[in-house]
Amino acid sequence: PEGYYTSSLIGAVADQKVLRDLVAEKLPKLAAHLRSLEVDLSLFALCWFLTCFVDVLPHSIYITIFDAFLYEGNKVLFRFALALLKICEPQVLQCKTIAKHKSTLPIFKSLAQVAFNELNPFPQKTIETKRQLYVAQLKDTGHCM
Repeated sequence: PEGYYTSSLIGAVADQKVLRDLVAEKLPKLAAHLRSLEVDLSLFALCWFLTCFVDVLPHSIYITIFDAFLYEGNKVLFRFALALLKICEPQVLQCKTIAKHKSTLPIFKSLAQVAFNELNPFPQKTIETKRQLYVAQLKDTGHCM
């Protein structure tokens, strides 16, 4: 996506803010819990977006996500980030502190079910509007990374 692989990473940083907004909208309990633990979602989600999940999911899953990314565009990154968070939400809500939490990764079928069915509506226009807002704010303040 535009602005992802520049020195400032402005597009990727803006999309992390969009993701934060979408988590607050679609997974409000999780968003509140992460805030209460002072967890910055972008600390781990940024690499998901930059690598299209290649660093966190098995090959059989991330290659299929990449196919969907090529077909649908960067909206897929938001879909699957939210789907991962939704599937892991029960375990994360049980966490009282920030610690590594081992769990089994979802199979692609359940991940895709959440990403494309349970998280609808998922309008591209909303993502683009939020992205443009955050890119403008980042440019105005000179803060990117």
